[in-house]
Amino acid sequence: MKRKRIGSMLAAAALCLSLLPGAAFAAESMDNFKAGRTYADGQFTDVSPGSWYAGSVENAYELGLVSGTSQTTFDPNGSITVGSALALACRLHSIYYTGAADFVQGSPWYQVYVDYAVENGIIADGRYSDYNAAATRRQFAAILAQALPESALTAINEIEAGAIPDVAVGSSDYEAVYALYRAGVLTGSDKQGSFLPEATIDRASVAAIVARMALPGQRQSITLTLPAKENPVTAVTLSQSALSLEVGGSGVLTAAVTPADATDSALAWSSSNTGVATVSNGTVTAVAAGSAVITAQAASGASAQCTVTVTQPAQTQPTAGSYAAFPGVPDFGALLGIDALVDLTDPADGSGGYFYASTDISQAGHMSDFADLYVNALIDSGFYMLGEFENSDGGTTLIFDNGVYSVMFGVAMASGIPGIMIAIVPA
Repeated sequence: MKRKRIGSMLAAAALCLSLLPGAAFAAESMDNFKAGRTYADGQFTDVSPGSWYAGSVENAYELGLVSGTSQTTFDPNGSITVGSALALACRLHSIYYTGAADFVQGSPWYQVYVDYAVENGIIADGRYSDYNAAATRRQFAAILAQALPESALTAINEIEAGAIPDVAVGSSDYEAVYALYRAGVLTGSDKQGSFLPEATIDRASVAAIVARMALPGQRQSITLTLPAKENPVTAVTLSQSALSLEVGGSGVLTAAVTPADATDSALAWSSSNTGVATVSNGTVTAVAAGSAVITAQAASGASAQCTVTVTQPAQTQPTAGSYAAFPGVPDFGALLGIDALVDLTDPADGSGGYFYASTDISQAGHMSDFADLYVNALIDSGFYMLGEFENSDGGTTLIFDNGVYSVMFGVAMASGIPGIMIAIVPA
């Protein structure tokens, strides 16, 4: 009698358990995610078969995790609310643990998900105040990361702490974001792996993420590493702090940076006065007399300077041969590069005279310097100045002598043409 009673109680208990929602004792497993409906070709008119998210929309739809915004549209660019994010996380959690997601919505519609999420540790009670607000990508990652246990989010990617450019270590919910990156659920929005945590999340991304959560084979392999640590230039040293050049000349400045292994050791060269001196990669070219400051500057702002002083080159005294008839007497025409307009040489008395037109002198590039040139040439040839006298027209004639010839040098007129007369007589 006692045995029959015990058997009846066990049978009743088994019947009660079979009537519990989601019973059948489904073991927690990723195998619980199975397609329960069919995604037809052209199911949603706004999901192009060639779009990056088309496969994810199909998978998530067939698993019963997402639906369209209408019978024919999915709205891939639309956002979702915090409440909808919770609903997705609760479905993932419930299917994983029980094999089903039987939620009955009440009022407000999201309350059943809030209660389930709090009860199962997906969110803390009071974590969100507005479930109708658009969910940010950070919020979505934080909620979804708690939908499955760590064992179901095995890391397949090595993502160094700090490698996600816009998710700082220690920032809100950064552990959840990194966990999903490492599991291959999140891949970033660009080649650097940026997450855009404060942007709202679009429905196309939602489909991709939930599909990867439910189907490990859809998860992505990526690699993110910390950017190279900056090692900026702290000091620049030039080989010279002062440089003297003549117009047309050039000099080379060499530069050294500290530290020698700086990340970016390139230098930008500049001149404070390019009208005086220019610089290219340390080579300084003198342009005109004056001074300029040459600067070599690193991207970090460290720099060094060199003051460049440019002078006119010393004039080289032109060489002048002697007049053929008067050896040792500098040839004025040869000195200036012109020919005599009149030759007054008289072999009979050994005297000579050469007249040069002023226009020829100026056209050869000489102004008042011709007088200094010829005086210097006479002195360099051994002549000394005897004296000078004033001409009747107000001009001045200079007299030089070397013991062999006397040379008179001054302004004159020839047939109404102004010019310079060189008169030579034996001493």
